[in-house]
Amino acid sequence: MSSEPTLESTNNPSTPSLSNLPTELLLEIIYHVLGLYPDQIPRLDIDVEKYTLPNSWPSSLLTLNSSFDSITQHLLYTHLRFRSTRQLQLFARRLNHLTTGGHKLPYPPKTISVTLAGATADFYVYVYLRDVLLTCLGHPPYAESNGSGEVSQNSAPGGGKLELDALRLCFNSYASHRIPSHNMELIRDALSLVDAKTFMWTGPDPDHHFSTAIVPAATSYLFDALSTWSSLTHLKLTNIAFPFPFNNESPEKPFLPPLPLTVRTIYIGQATALPPIEIAAMVFRGMETGLEAVRIVDGYSGSIWGPRLRRSFVEAAAAPLIVISSGLGEAGGGGIDVGMTNLLVDAIRRVVRCEAKNDRIMGGDRADGSALLE
Repeated sequence: MSSEPTLESTNNPSTPSLSNLPTELLLEIIYHVLGLYPDQIPRLDIDVEKYTLPNSWPSSLLTLNSSFDSITQHLLYTHLRFRSTRQLQLFARRLNHLTTGGHKLPYPPKTISVTLAGATADFYVYVYLRDVLLTCLGHPPYAESNGSGEVSQNSAPGGGKLELDALRLCFNSYASHRIPSHNMELIRDALSLVDAKTFMWTGPDPDHHFSTAIVPAATSYLFDALSTWSSLTHLKLTNIAFPFPFNNESPEKPFLPPLPLTVRTIYIGQATALPPIEIAAMVFRGMETGLEAVRIVDGYSGSIWGPRLRRSFVEAAAAPLIVISSGLGEAGGGGIDVGMTNLLVDAIRRVVRCEAKNDRIMGGDRADGSALLE
């Protein structure tokens, strides 16, 4: 009866054993088995679901031997994945206990993913996410429930941000009418602690179910936080409603805080109340900084019962934007800088891509089999 070689191998160098492999190769094997590819950077041409963290955590590998403990700790701490608010809460508590005792994280996190089912998210997710980020930065968590549903907090500590390769959120920003809208500022408080190269916030519902995960109040605080980042390169937002009332005419000027100059690709999907002038402003700011692509998929300047956002709408917003940016609307009697306007229109045609992906069963702006909306 033959026995299979184990990880606790004999000293015989000819005995096959994973422990005899170089650490780099062994780590690649673990990456492959767990389905984790940390070097893959999400781009606009990559389905967000393909950029995934492991379906099962490598915690069981920690108990095999000291070699595996060292290797899998790297995976455990550099790629954090949370599937409930309870996990966020417990991680912050235990990490705070660890750092209070004079210990540090073995490895700083590089990617963080928070995925919550549609009905499980409430505003406490921002409290616990903020506490996780604070403890990763070496600060104690400063938000606690006082038992009445309110959140008490001390002044936020000063200092730097947690630098990440990627931060991915997948949950609803607003779960019910019982959550006070002013607590949406917790989104800004939490995300202002981060500086990620790639940021994605998507809804938990399938693509064919047009839903709003990021409500207008959350969008405002989200862009407030993003404007403080200095390394953001790739941005993906879906199931988002912008803070612009449907019953008004298109705003005369952009109202969102500008994104960091480091942004190269922007993807906005299933968006409502998105004014064309806001997209034109993103392109205008990116003309000198290397903005490569802006994709608007199933975007609407009003409600989903109105027309989809087309590239021609964004081009038409170029002239008013130039008037605002140059101050000609006030000092020059509404004159237009034709040369700059033409440059912006050319940039919009080069960078912006408006697409139709999902049609309503009945009504609405039909794509008629054409994906591009020009």
